[in-house]
Amino acid sequence: MSAPCHLEVVLDRSDRAYRVGDIVSGVVHVRTERALDCSEIVIEPICTAARRSGGVEELAPPVQLHLPKPGWKAGETRSYPFAFDAPRNPLTYDGDRLRVRWHVHARAEMNGDAKVKESVGGRARFTLDEREVAGSQKAPLSATAGAVASVLHLAFDGLPRIVAAVGLAALGVLIISSTEIPGWRAVGAVAVGIAALIVFGPVLAIVSAWRVGSVETRTWPARVGAGETFVCAVRVSPQRSILIRRLTAFLVGTQYTRVRTSGGGSQLRATVFHRVPHELSDRPVRTRAARSVVFEGLVDMPGDARETVPDAIGWHIEIEIVVHRWPDWRRRGCTLRVVDRDA
Repeated sequence: MSAPCHLEVVLDRSDRAYRVGDIVSGVVHVRTERALDCSEIVIEPICTAARRSGGVEELAPPVQLHLPKPGWKAGETRSYPFAFDAPRNPLTYDGDRLRVRWHVHARAEMNGDAKVKESVGGRARFTLDEREVAGSQKAPLSATAGAVASVLHLAFDGLPRIVAAVGLAALGVLIISSTEIPGWRAVGAVAVGIAALIVFGPVLAIVSAWRVGSVETRTWPARVGAGETFVCAVRVSPQRSILIRRLTAFLVGTQYTRVRTSGGGSQLRATVFHRVPHELSDRPVRTRAARSVVFEGLVDMPGDARETVPDAIGWHIEIEIVVHRWPDWRRRGCTLRVVDRDA
């Protein structure tokens, strides 16, 4: 059975590219197959987030256009212009595992008839971007460079434990080599064993970081408002083949307070007031050596999120990677800026 009418949405820009703050305008062409009593045409900007594992659709509040005349004759063709403010977010995004797209959808509401939706060309896709450079991204790192950076970071963090372990081991070796008393030799052996246990954790973490390689984090856009949605993408370039069981992005909000030190100076004290996990992996992923894999997902900024203020309020992404049979990889990722859209 053929549809009683056909709707076609035509946007005013041939490239269909709009930025936040623009006016999205166009025309809805209606062609009827039989006489219809139409009450209104509803225009809906629809955002679709499509993933490899399935699709998620979010509907923005519709912009309604009321027809000047409710009746349509059979075989009639009419055109109705429309215009609305471009949505603020989320922005259009085309990634490896996630695609965020916008469409203008038109439907006709009938009086005394079942709702009739378009059957041919009733939607038009458009792109939404920011006026300024959107997204936070550092220069790409190779797997080796990223691994070296992670190793140095972990080595610095574990330096006190490593130094203590080396000192304890040296003391134990000295005791063993300088005495023939069994009791003292046993004490030296225990000291060496404790040193090995102390240094085992940091060394294992360093080896795990070397295998994970380079981990780069990006948000799209880099500036978001309270209650808005943004894309978080993590690219992992491992040195060795690893099985990533889970990759989680934590949205972290931190408040900084300047306190006085005992020496008469001052320093910033960080207090985390928001830390919410967002799973970016929907299943375990086996990676290959020197082959990059990207994890992407949508993250919601809280509606009451406080605006970024230097040395007072800060927001960043923290990444946790659960690697099969190896210590978990945790590292701070990129920062993002929360802005007041109403200012």
